[in-house]
Amino acid sequence: MKFELTEAKLSLHTQVYYQLKEYIISGQLKPGECLIEQTIAAQMSISKTPVREALRELVQEGLVVHHPRKGVTVMDITENDIEEITSLRAVIEGFGIGLYVSTSKEDDKERLQEIVDEIYLAEKEKNYAKTADFDLKFHSFIIERTGHSRLIKAWKTLESQTRILLQMIEYYKIYQGYSGDSHKKLLDIIFAGDTEGAIVAVKDHILESGKNIVKNFKERKAAGIGSHGEKNVI
Repeated sequence: MKFELTEAKLSLHTQVYYQLKEYIISGQLKPGECLIEQTIAAQMSISKTPVREALRELVQEGLVVHHPRKGVTVMDITENDIEEITSLRAVIEGFGIGLYVSTSKEDDKERLQEIVDEIYLAEKEKNYAKTADFDLKFHSFIIERTGHSRLIKAWKTLESQTRILLQMIEYYKIYQGYSGDSHKKLLDIIFAGDTEGAIVAVKDHILESGKNIVKNFKERKAAGIGSHGEKNVI
């Protein structure tokens, strides 16, 4: 993995932060991978201080984990992580969609329909990473449009962890054929003005997705297959 500075207008620690975050979310840095301050600093030709500051922010976001006397590693998804992320998403998004239904605009429907169409296309192509990306774009759009600043801030932190979780759809090849249909159902309920129905639907959608990932997680763990598709050797 090559680390380098890319945007001179930003502070050093911000540049490091954004690059590491992008590598983690995109899956270029794998769950459990060790992040060595000295190596990153050397490749970027900077001191370890901005690297340490960037890692500290990523720890606060839950994207990396600090192990006392052992260093820092990329968040490694566990069954408990999956359940916590999906259950919290259900609460946050249930609240968010409840706010959104009463304020949604007709123009929003067109944009959300475009995203749903992209989900269907990605499913047809069996492009798991693309399906996951447009899935999150659908949910992010709704949260952003609520205009609720604290909700949006909370969502952005959770979104980063969710993106790591959705990488598992690529690693584990969890083909969720219902994704397009479930998002289309959400879209129809929202623009029918059914607030309670939308809240129930989004919670069911998120929790069902989490259950599928947990099920696959357990099956692969029992088969001795690691989080990147490799066979564990004991």
